[in-house]
Amino acid sequence: KYPKNFHFQLSANVVNFLPDCGYIENHVKCVIVDETYFSAGGTNLEEMLCTDGTYTPERDRKKMMGGEMFPLGARDMDLVGRGPITKELRILFYKLYAMWEDYAKKSYRKLVTDPEKFKGKTHYKPVDGYRRPFVERFETSEDLVHTSHVKLLYSGPMHSPNKISQEYARLINLAKSEVILANLYFNPTQNVLEACQNAVNRNVDLTVISNGINDLSPSYNAMFCWANRINYVPIFYGREYFLWEFKTCIDAPLKKSKIFEYHVKDIVYHKKVMVIDRHTTVIGSYNLGLKSDEKDYEIVLVIDSPEIAEQTLKVLERDKSLSLPVTPKEAREWYFNPLTSYIGRTQKHFHSLI
Repeated sequence: KYPKNFHFQLSANVVNFLPDCGYIENHVKCVIVDETYFSAGGTNLEEMLCTDGTYTPERDRKKMMGGEMFPLGARDMDLVGRGPITKELRILFYKLYAMWEDYAKKSYRKLVTDPEKFKGKTHYKPVDGYRRPFVERFETSEDLVHTSHVKLLYSGPMHSPNKISQEYARLINLAKSEVILANLYFNPTQNVLEACQNAVNRNVDLTVISNGINDLSPSYNAMFCWANRINYVPIFYGREYFLWEFKTCIDAPLKKSKIFEYHVKDIVYHKKVMVIDRHTTVIGSYNLGLKSDEKDYEIVLVIDSPEIAEQTLKVLERDKSLSLPVTPKEAREWYFNPLTSYIGRTQKHFHSLI
């Protein structure tokens, strides 16, 4: 009925070989409605990634990209809200749209990586106040929380160091009692990994929920989970070790760390969430991996609200109940085994390709 109201812009992957091999992509996940409501988090608008994630859905693998290798579903998390932050998200969306539109028009395919270069050159128009919607299900929800303490951060290949990586490290370094990380990957940048080690060394409880390789996990997990697993020993013991320090590690005191690997058949754990001291929640598209840090466009929302934190923690408790706890003994065996250590470090090195 209104064909001129539909616009589509492909954000094609941009392959680069220098300074290192990898590809840039638009990894942002958000939906904005009339500059009033938004949804942002880790969920892609794709059938496999829009599942509940607590059970295995019935799907025909023959019709799926990747066939037997890829998961049948995903466990993810998003935040739905309204308020002034929605306008910020919408303005950012139009800058990113203009950037990819510019890239698509160029015959020599050169990406201008900074969306701020397109400020004032976008299709953005304010939304008429009389046309703003009212969603009763949202406005009357018992889970609705009112807070003005919401900050939007976005990052991309134009930022070095990465703003979101810096914020993760900053918040973890400020933690006084508890850090909970729920993420597709646990292969963070060195500054974030060091912040985690510093946290456990000052007696902060640190919990990680991520993916593993087990009897129920998708075959896909084998591509990245050894990179996860070689980061467990530094979290359990508060430092990194050389391979010949196996005995030293066994005798070292354990820190207050807990690690869980999701354990639902053919489901990948896809969340990108952090909760600090039951007060600050970080949620968005940013993975704890090198690709999000070095290559991709990402957004996160940082929310200072005990109520939001508690709602998030209730969901993460459910995730823990569907996960296998990792023991320090298992972590040591993976870390100090020359083969799995080599695989993990190789995956870590090439993580920007995943």
